[in-house]
Amino acid sequence: MNLIKYVCLAAMTLTYSALNAQDISSKGKEFWLGFMDHSHGTGAKMDLYITSDSATTGTVYIDGAIWSTTFSITADSTTLIPVPSNIAHVPCSDCIQDKGIRIVTAKPVAVYAHIHRNFRSDATLVLPTEATGKTYRVATWNQETNSTGSERHRSQFMIIATSDNTKINITPTDNVVKASGTHPPDVKYSITLDKGEVYQGQAPGRNDDLTGTLIEVIDTGADASCKKIAVFSGNSATSLG
Repeated sequence: MNLIKYVCLAAMTLTYSALNAQDISSKGKEFWLGFMDHSHGTGAKMDLYITSDSATTGTVYIDGAIWSTTFSITADSTTLIPVPSNIAHVPCSDCIQDKGIRIVTAKPVAVYAHIHRNFRSDATLVLPTEATGKTYRVATWNQETNSTGSERHRSQFMIIATSDNTKINITPTDNVVKASGTHPPDVKYSITLDKGEVYQGQAPGRNDDLTGTLIEVIDTGADASCKKIAVFSGNSATSLG
């Protein structure tokens, strides 16, 4: 008998292209992230786990939403912060929304994000703003089973800008759904994001895979070197046969 394990990869991977040969720490005092689409929509739970070896305090903000929460951490412990899914969830493709999540702390911390519902559960380490980069490759999963009804098994990625007027080129390896039609594979297109804005791109169906999609910040202007982004990739739901 074949057993199929369902795993939600809605916050699967932060793919940082310049990690090799650099001394990059996962601890910091500012972080940017977003929660991608989930097959259960706003029914999924979205949590942050924040830990530190020092007692400290901090605040979590969602840009564009009237929501924030303060927290404190005891040294060598972890604080759980639920994020309202009706505010943070991004359900669309080729869309820009003010749903970037910013975490600011007084002392360095490590941050993990967790999205879960029923049999679907996934978590990711979130890198601090200083460790974000300019060039990324997407990593997702090619589905091995059919999706039916309201289930959305889609390869996807999310980009979060850490500063205003960030210009980005995207070269997808498969179709990316937009309001009318798709962005075709191997054809570069551009977007511009302000600080705290997120862009989500999704493949049309379960047999489409955006793995290898190239995401690059376009260096222009006097402050070009300051333009960095955070990128997450995965699937709205994944079936592993």
